[in-house]
Amino acid sequence: MAAEADNGSTLAEVAPNDTSLIGSYTKGGRERVQRRAAISAGHNWKQQEQLLKDTKLAGKRRAPSNAASKPSKSQKAAATESPCGSGPISHEGLPNGASSGSPSSKARALKGKKRAEPTGKNVSTRGMDEAEAIATVKQRIVKFGNLYLGAVKSEEMRVGKRLANIKTEGQEKKPSKRPDLVAQSQMRDGKLCINVEQQLGHINGIPCGMMFYGRAEMYVVGLHKHWLAGICYITSKDTEDGKPLATSIVASGNYEDDEDNGDTLVYTGQGANNLLGDRKQIGDQKLVAGNLALFHSYEKGTPVRVIRGHKNVESYTKKVYTYDGIYKVVAWRPEQGESKHIVYKFTLNRLPDQPPLATERVFFSKADQLKKMTPSGRKMRILCADISGGQENFPVPVVCDPEDEDDDALPPPFKYITKSIKPADHVEPPPPKGCDCKGGCSYARGHKCACAKKNGGEFPYVDDGRLAQSASAVFECNPQCACYATCMNRVSQRGLSQKLEVFRTSNKGWGLRSWNHIAQGTVVCEYVGEQLRDSEVGNRDDMYLFNLDTAKTSLEVRHDRAKKLNLVDETNKEHFEDVEWCLDAAKFGNITRFINHSCDPNLFVQSVFVEHHDVREPRLFLVAMQNIKPLEELSYDYGYQKNSVMKPDGSIKKATCHCGAISCTGRLY
Repeated sequence: MAAEADNGSTLAEVAPNDTSLIGSYTKGGRERVQRRAAISAGHNWKQQEQLLKDTKLAGKRRAPSNAASKPSKSQKAAATESPCGSGPISHEGLPNGASSGSPSSKARALKGKKRAEPTGKNVSTRGMDEAEAIATVKQRIVKFGNLYLGAVKSEEMRVGKRLANIKTEGQEKKPSKRPDLVAQSQMRDGKLCINVEQQLGHINGIPCGMMFYGRAEMYVVGLHKHWLAGICYITSKDTEDGKPLATSIVASGNYEDDEDNGDTLVYTGQGANNLLGDRKQIGDQKLVAGNLALFHSYEKGTPVRVIRGHKNVESYTKKVYTYDGIYKVVAWRPEQGESKHIVYKFTLNRLPDQPPLATERVFFSKADQLKKMTPSGRKMRILCADISGGQENFPVPVVCDPEDEDDDALPPPFKYITKSIKPADHVEPPPPKGCDCKGGCSYARGHKCACAKKNGGEFPYVDDGRLAQSASAVFECNPQCACYATCMNRVSQRGLSQKLEVFRTSNKGWGLRSWNHIAQGTVVCEYVGEQLRDSEVGNRDDMYLFNLDTAKTSLEVRHDRAKKLNLVDETNKEHFEDVEWCLDAAKFGNITRFINHSCDPNLFVQSVFVEHHDVREPRLFLVAMQNIKPLEELSYDYGYQKNSVMKPDGSIKKATCHCGAISCTGRLY
């Protein structure tokens, strides 16, 4: 199988580079536990990394993007017959068992160690400790995701101009948007890619079962070093005996002669396939390029990494790729294929002592091949079919392990709500002015849209609803706007978009996880509860308190900033009295009350304004800071300040952190 390209075609905009409202949220009273889940702003990496150091922000941001042109026909044609990278052979050797992602004893000893930050130099995870390698790989994928979201806008503008020229010139072929290749180029040119040299065998930091949302993601971490070709290999000039060797293959079901039985894969070589049409062979294959490399891998018995690709509508590229471990080529043969042309078939067997396969078998063209390889059975006991009582867009079940000793014990009772409850004497802030966009807001009129101007002249979301980058504040279209409810700037108003479940963890009580793949930038859910003044908290349990004060600056500075942004009516100064608000989800709340802390979280908190622009009362949404795979627990960094919790006698109270992250500091507070 030779090639399959991703084609991400979403739109993106850059959120305003405005740090004046950057602040932290505190879950817990002001004079109690200082739990902070922070947001971030700015759009260059140096600013971000400094802010992360200074304020321990949980959010991520991206660098400005530069448009990249679409690969030419000659480049595409060469992709399937050209080497997928160069450089000397790097032998990792075969592991006794490929990493499953669980930290080893050495990794556990490194808890609390920071991941490697980008240095502008090509980095290899070879030789790193397991903990550092995993963290480095994860960080580079997150960085790629931020660059990808930034590249969508530049690609939209480039293609828009090109389409205008095509219309003028009368040409027929339309250009496509490739933000993935733009981001890949930025990573490569900035020397932010890792494992640049081709390696045989396992890549340190990439465990079996790790998922990728596009080929470009695999490229930037060194798993598969080509954005199009299905076979990557070390060229003849870079081997001692002048014979090319295969390093990795991608099985995506593109070739009609492929067969996949999980631990055994019959892989059709590359060449002469109508990949963009009916995927049938249109000519004979030759024993050259990747085919020759697989043949020499058979001769020498060298390992080949296998990645399986599947269609997935939840992915921003509509595909998901899973690394399934190390295989060995055990046989090869030329034969007449389904379309009566000569094809080369390579049989690969999965090597022992690796974690079980994490993915389904790839679907191929033959009718008798359309059978799923059943993944490991997931047996859970349903304690409650829908804890929301039908209030969410999807049922939210409560589940536990069948062997759970707590039997059918449910979470402590609470009243499920989807909107925060405000006190009876609460005075609603004045409503903001709306935009006059007819139908829906769009990039084409973004410079004229009043709501876009509030976000720095650009929309904060891409057209599939993902947040382009974290920002000090996001201003959505509001009830006074003329646009439709389906407007691209009303993402948080659409309700729950993910299928989630509450589950009992082994050592942290209840937690929350998703049935779906969640793409980086996805708005997952809103933190809701009883809205209270700080003075009204009294002896309430701190565990569910979340402070709404988003600004680190003084009240006067916040008010001054609000005036400059025209966010406040000067006749309503009572809205800026020195009052701090918090949310208490103990008795009234939703699924977010079950989200646990992690020292290495996959969510961050974003403040959003819809009904008003009072900076003291934002709505708080949890957003995916990275790609999240199905059944991965959702978490955010509570940001407890060390030594901030005191006992009645004045001594410091300490609590152990049970998040299990490799970077865990060991203490919650």
